[in-house]
Amino acid sequence: MLTGGAGAVAAIRGGVLERLHEAPPSVTPARLAPPRPVSPPFVAPEPEPNVIAKRRSVRTPTPQESYAVELGLLRRAQVAYASQDFSAALVLVAEHARRFPGGRLSEEREALRVRSLVGSGRVDDARRAVTAFAARFPRSVLLSRLREATRTPD
Repeated sequence: MLTGGAGAVAAIRGGVLERLHEAPPSVTPARLAPPRPVSPPFVAPEPEPNVIAKRRSVRTPTPQESYAVELGLLRRAQVAYASQDFSAALVLVAEHARRFPGGRLSEEREALRVRSLVGSGRVDDARRAVTAFAARFPRSVLLSRLREATRTPD
């Protein structure tokens, strides 16, 4: 240990360290090697579509979760209807029919569809919808009101 420390002191006194930090006269900026090109960042190849589909597979929602989504969608449609935004209500009703064709709230959905068609002035479409509603839900408590709204006979 002592010899290492004595060697360092001798090097400092002899100016060896100063000479090490000086650039040798043969190295000038013109003789420096050109900078190396930077390689582009790694980009992972895109997976095949069937791999993406497998990764995005989602568990089937529970009946309670499904009902909550179904109900939320119909509530939004009802709010649009109450705000007299009948076209928005019809869009939401159509989305509900697409996502939940046999949903637990399909009767309410179809009734809202009829009322939204009447509200938007599409009475002929509303009458056809009432006829389809009566065929699908012949015992519905909503049927008489829908017929009344469209002035559709029994």
